[in-house]
Amino acid sequence: MNQTKTINHLFFIDTSTASTGQRRLVQEQVNDMLDSIRNSHIDDIHSDHLVTAFLFENNNLRCFYHQRSIQQIAHFVFPGEPTKKPGPVLDALATSIATWRAMNREGRNQNYHVTIFSPVRDSGSRKYSECTLKSIITSLKENRWNFTLINETPLISNLAKRLGISNYYICRKSTISRDRNFMIRQLQRQWLDRQLDTSRSNEDMEYAA
Repeated sequence: MNQTKTINHLFFIDTSTASTGQRRLVQEQVNDMLDSIRNSHIDDIHSDHLVTAFLFENNNLRCFYHQRSIQQIAHFVFPGEPTKKPGPVLDALATSIATWRAMNREGRNQNYHVTIFSPVRDSGSRKYSECTLKSIITSLKENRWNFTLINETPLISNLAKRLGISNYYICRKSTISRDRNFMIRQLQRQWLDRQLDTSRSNEDMEYAA
């Protein structure tokens, strides 16, 4: 008998330094990722996908969704109008992870996928640095946590390396051709499929043991 596996998705969405066009692009990327999760849920009835989203803008961090089933999420839309104001992004990201862990019980039959939609342009973080955040991420990766960084920064590979993140994608601007944008969305979906395959393999190994 197949046991239901819970796959937790934590989104950290940062638009603290985004222009109106960049904010629109982030919204599109978030919805693309939600579509990918939704399609994966349809293909795998033995996995329960829960989404939590933290939004950081106007120098304020708030929880937008909390452990909401992917079936209950139709379309992500930014609330209100933003004020372009750099803030303590590293503190906000680490706080999002810590808050999620404090509010939810981590279990053996669960996997965790963190997607960071942010250029990580930090201003004023006092508690966390790139080094301390990397230590947290590295430790969590040893316990079924996966991290992906998505932004439009050309030097995203350097940023991902400094944070200890191996999965990253460049979020192209809307002026790029539709074919290129389609390819990027396909890469995102392929990444998610790989992560789900890994989860299933780990589950099979546990049952075999």
